[in-house]
Amino acid sequence: IKLNHSILKQGDDAAMVLGAPGGYIGYLEVSSEPAVPITIEPELRTLGFNNVLAKEDSRLKLNKVFIDIFGSTSGDILPSGDWEIETGASIWFLNQSGNPESLNAITEIYGHLTIEGTPADGLSSINGFPERTEDLDIRGSLTLIDTVLNMSNNEIRNRNNLTNIRSTINGEVITLIEVLERRVSIAQLNLDEGNINGNVTMGGAIGLGASPGEGLINGDLSMLPEGQINIEFSGTEAKTQYDQLDVTGTATLDGKLNLYFLDGYEPTGGEQFEFLKAPMITGNFAEIDQSRLGRNVRFDFALGSTGLMATAMPLTIASYADWRAAFFTEPDAVNDEVSDPNKDPDGDGWTNRMEYLLDGNPNVADGSPVAFSLQETDVAGQYAVAAVFDRINNITDAIWFFETSSDLENWTEVGATETGQTQNGDYVRSVVNFDETVDASDRIFIRMNAKAVP
Repeated sequence: IKLNHSILKQGDDAAMVLGAPGGYIGYLEVSSEPAVPITIEPELRTLGFNNVLAKEDSRLKLNKVFIDIFGSTSGDILPSGDWEIETGASIWFLNQSGNPESLNAITEIYGHLTIEGTPADGLSSINGFPERTEDLDIRGSLTLIDTVLNMSNNEIRNRNNLTNIRSTINGEVITLIEVLERRVSIAQLNLDEGNINGNVTMGGAIGLGASPGEGLINGDLSMLPEGQINIEFSGTEAKTQYDQLDVTGTATLDGKLNLYFLDGYEPTGGEQFEFLKAPMITGNFAEIDQSRLGRNVRFDFALGSTGLMATAMPLTIASYADWRAAFFTEPDAVNDEVSDPNKDPDGDGWTNRMEYLLDGNPNVADGSPVAFSLQETDVAGQYAVAAVFDRINNITDAIWFFETSSDLENWTEVGATETGQTQNGDYVRSVVNFDETVDASDRIFIRMNAKAVP
């Protein structure tokens, strides 16, 4: 539905409905002259994830938003769906009385709200944006682009996703981790050249920009035990080639630090990265995950005069013990329930020893490491089995092998011979043929595994 320079009025019992219980998707695009706002009354119903877009400089007035899944028509809950307000535009959520002088401030966001640029001329606050007089609870997502949000001594409780792109938030931000039914929800705070003028309590995860990027917290940062900071590196230039978070107050560390390389970047050793700037840093990260940095580099950390510095150090892995220390956090590296060679902490079917031998990551689920093929033989119903896989060169304390099963519970090792090798730097591509054929009339499962060298 597209509305352009018009006023839509419906009967007393009618409603504009976007979407349907059957799962259909609706889309409403509004483009109006500022002096002639589009009014939808008595109500707009949004069912499921729908899209409402207020184009630049347009006005949309909704007389009572119907929210059946939350059982509320008060106008203070933004329902599921995508709501986008462009520069100079506005969406007015009127209260049940329909009085435009008495707008309800949105206090909870269940949908996805995007606010871009400055608000409409002469409008200081529409439903609590950009001037707030109440707290804001984000259960869906809020994206701010080139705008300012003034909390006026109120706080934002981010339970899902808050993205700040070249915008300023004046007020306190609390990002939470929530344990929901059957899953753990880690809220995301994304600062892409965005500023927060206030204290930040981090119980979720914070990321910086469009890989890499920067963010400013003009206040204190307090990391909770559940909190995480994600830092990405693609070079040695702060803010453009690696993430940098600037905190003007005290940064109190806890939780987990996750490190990533981008675009094939890998330092050679000695490079330094000041990824967290703060005049005062207390505490320590409880865990530092460097498993996504590959097998050649790890970081050492030290406090500098202006912040926390990471220095790249060459890494040598000559044994499973070396790999275990490099790919697990300190608590997990000494926990046999996680890092024992025969455990599979990421549940991808690769044991830790397989990850070590085949260059996997024990903290990230990988796909199959091997490609199998069948070839007919001269004997009817009998097939030769071949396997191709890549492995790390010069590993001397682990070796591959293959197993078969008829029920996925009981496995038997089978003979297999390496018949070809192709060297490729740190890797070897191996071609393996099974010593015996398989019978096509039997149900059979085949898997790869790894064991210690006797």
